Amino acid sequence: MDHRNQMKKILSSKEFLLQNSLAEDEKPAIYSLEAEFAKAKKNRDYKPLLVFWGFVILMVGLTLGTVRFLERQSKQINIDISDFEDLRLKEALSEAEELRGANEDLEGYHYALKTMLKGKKADGCVIDPRQADNIIVFVNEEVTSEIEVKLYRGNNQYVGKIRLVPNENGVWAETVETVKKQRIRPLDWFRLPKP
Repeated sequence: MDHRNQMKKILSSKEFLLQNSLAEDEKPAIYSLEAEFAKAKKNRDYKPLLVFWGFVILMVGLTLGTVRFLERQSKQINIDISDFEDLRLKEALSEAEELRGANEDLEGYHYALKTMLKGKKADGCVIDPRQADNIIVFVNEEVTSEIEVKLYRGNNQYVGKIRLVPNENGVWAETVETVKKQRIRPLDWFRLPKP
């Protein structure tokens, strides 16, 4: 029975509470925010950050490696020009070069005509008068309806009249009248009537 008494003695609530109570000179622990932040800083986990930067470096490396591989592969491709002889690429390229040269020539002629017309204070001139009913003309301004204009040569020498006819491709002209013993010639010029 001794053991039973001993157990009662140990388990008595009064003694239990006295054992777990604070001593008179003992104070409760004060919570320190600075100390907690210092503990949290020491316990920081760097694994997610390392995984993220490792993934970024891996992707950059794979991208650069792929680009270099593809560049090397594209430089090693040999193209035999004889495979394209059926397509007549050489002729097409030479024709394109000729057309580019012709366009440059046309731009030069266009500039020369505009400069000549500006000096005469004219609005247009005859380019090709070989067909009296279909004269090719150059006009600086837009012509929207049929207009009769007087033609001049050189320094205001009257040559005759032509009718400007607009169409979807530009403007052409037809002869209305010419001065006796005169023919319409290239670079005969005219002024458009002012509105």
